Amino acid sequence: MAKNRSYYGKNKKVTPRLAVLYAAVVLVILAAGYKIYSQYGAKSVDLEIVTPEGERVAEKVILAQPEPVSPTIAPAGEPVSAPVSAEVESATAQESLAQTVVVDSQPEPVAQPVSYLPQYAQAVEKYNDGVVAMDSGNVIQARDLLSEAVNDGLPPATEKEALSRLNDLAKLWLFSRNVYEGDIHCQKYKVQSGDYLSTIGVKFSTPYQFIMRLNGISRAENLRADETLKVVNGPFRAVADRTKFIITLYLGDTIAYTWPISTGREGRSTPTGVWEVTKGKKLINPEWTDPDTGKTFMPDDPDNPLGERWIAIHGVEGDAVGRTGFGIHGTIEPDKIGQSASRGCIRLRNQDVEVVYDMLMEGRSHVVIKD
Repeated sequence: MAKNRSYYGKNKKVTPRLAVLYAAVVLVILAAGYKIYSQYGAKSVDLEIVTPEGERVAEKVILAQPEPVSPTIAPAGEPVSAPVSAEVESATAQESLAQTVVVDSQPEPVAQPVSYLPQYAQAVEKYNDGVVAMDSGNVIQARDLLSEAVNDGLPPATEKEALSRLNDLAKLWLFSRNVYEGDIHCQKYKVQSGDYLSTIGVKFSTPYQFIMRLNGISRAENLRADETLKVVNGPFRAVADRTKFIITLYLGDTIAYTWPISTGREGRSTPTGVWEVTKGKKLINPEWTDPDTGKTFMPDDPDNPLGERWIAIHGVEGDAVGRTGFGIHGTIEPDKIGQSASRGCIRLRNQDVEVVYDMLMEGRSHVVIKD
């Protein structure tokens, strides 16, 4: 008789017929495991397999995970028939996305503001009107509406956009020689015999350096009688926000321009309250002595923490009353703008503080520091 071909496992003889039976048992068990997974979401199944010889073998069967199903969106009042890809915005983000979501089948209008809380309604309306005016080229109307919207209180993202638009508008109505009709903040002035830029500045409560900046005057002695200058009806005032890390300059309630800042770090926070720009304490390329170490940094020293400008301020209201030694200045660490990083002063990038220096007037400009 011919010898049967055999297979060996653990030294036990298994005939081909038993091997086929063993394979069939395994396939049945795998099919059952997949059914369990499909029904209960299991990713693996622990099985005990009994071999044809009666030996029990424990095995973990890993099952392939089915493709996830996207949440389904259907037109209002109609049942869901097929899954579609959609992004669902919900006020309760913790809810399961497995539920059916029903939305209006009408397309969402383009460029319409999202729904705001009631307290934002009036401000948002002014913002929208300001955007329309800006797009139509009505510079002063746009400036005034956007300023009112920010002052009334906008949602954070909309406020940021409004301030960006106001900065763009300022390049037209403020930082240029243009004087727009209906602008109460800017005007033309004809230089009189005997005038000096300094006296013109005092007359309009604006530093003479800012008049030079607006009119492209490089040397004060170049001023000539009968020359027409653009002037601003000052004084400018400033509001520094410790939470948003911005400083905004105003003319009355009109926003002129906004810059990013750094404020005092933990343990040396910038005091809130109302401050006044101190007379005789505005300095270009200042010398500074560190009160902690006694080390003196000379003008033009690249390690001088004050940068290119120093605007001394003293407290007049709130927690600032009686406080001195604080100021607005430049920096040698521009990468830290937008952080709580100073010893208590307000820092700006050097190119920004040069403009602020020209705008704030000694003894007349006030700075509000708030959260």
